[in-house]
Amino acid sequence: MNPRVFEEIKETPMIEIIQAVEQHIDNKKGRKEEIEFLLDILNIPYETQPYSTGKNLFATLGKSPFIGIGSHYDTVSKTPGANDNGSAIAVTIDILRKVKQSPLENIGVRGFFFDEEENGLKGSRAYVREKGIGDLIGLYNLELVGSGNRVALWSVDEKQNTPLLKILESKAKEQKIDVYRIPRIVTHAADHLSFKKGGLEDSFTLTMITQEDLEMAPEYYAALQGRNPQEESWKVFTKAPVFRHYHQPTDKSEHLSQQTLQMVSDLLWDSIKEIDQAYKK
Repeated sequence: MNPRVFEEIKETPMIEIIQAVEQHIDNKKGRKEEIEFLLDILNIPYETQPYSTGKNLFATLGKSPFIGIGSHYDTVSKTPGANDNGSAIAVTIDILRKVKQSPLENIGVRGFFFDEEENGLKGSRAYVREKGIGDLIGLYNLELVGSGNRVALWSVDEKQNTPLLKILESKAKEQKIDVYRIPRIVTHAADHLSFKKGGLEDSFTLTMITQEDLEMAPEYYAALQGRNPQEESWKVFTKAPVFRHYHQPTDKSEHLSQQTLQMVSDLLWDSIKEIDQAYKK
């Protein structure tokens, strides 16, 4: 391995990782190969899991039990998929870089790059069905984490009191980041649902939002109760900043923020390190 290339990749800003994957429009193979290239250069071991209609990729560092970090590399047709879900790919790789550079003592991390999230969560469902959840502590699934300054957690109600959730909220409070539990999932679905249905209670999706997104939430839920809920809710949905470019040809890295990506990565890493200490024998 060329040490210079390793050092360059080790320091590559997350926004540049997104730029590398967003160029592959309607080319899942190209996006997957970009992820594999980065993992190879960083000397991070990974596995490909073929299933009937697609291929998952997941990278594992450390020892069992593992905290899962979820992303998906497929996109809606004709979209660059920078925020959905290149932003999650970049943060997942950044967490793996951190673990590689500063190994955990008591647990490990598994970074997921699922296929076919946009097609009925087929990739994550295939993983849970074939690999199971027995060696996982929980899952921080990531969706749309490239812009905004507040954290939304889907689908989490006020009763949930699981370790990954509590520690993330605690670390966010320390860092003066506002966190909101959202009981109802706004988008059609997210990969954490596959794990939750498989019995992994401590699994949820993290999205970065703005105050404007929060203020529009009541309008969105009201639209769901209207005469034409699908049409009316979509009109509200696409006015919210976080969803302005969602599933659109304009979902490009130029609309994203390295600062936001860093905020998410640092928040997750601080949470993971605390969980690691909680497992100390």
